[in-house]
Amino acid sequence: MGIDSDIAKFLENIASDYGFECKEEDRRENVLIEKFGLDISNTDIRNSLLPLIVHDLKVYDLVNIEVQERKFKKKCNQVLIAKHYIYSLLLLFMIKFLKY
Repeated sequence: MGIDSDIAKFLENIASDYGFECKEEDRRENVLIEKFGLDISNTDIRNSLLPLIVHDLKVYDLVNIEVQERKFKKKCNQVLIAKHYIYSLLLLFMIKFLKY
């Protein structure tokens, strides 16, 4: 799952999951520029749209939590890999120089 505020990263993650390399860049050409006068800072407009998007907002929150958890797990895995690398180097040092 991904969120449109970071579509490039979302696509990169999908490619990575399937073993492909993908540069993180947004190449969309059909991005909507016109907002049709919907100013979400206007409380009346926001309140009138809320019943139409209330479930979308819940899904967005769940997906956003999933994305943040995935980022956290990835960082944890990177730390574990770094620790294992350091321990391996330390073990090699001990074997080579200390004749342990």
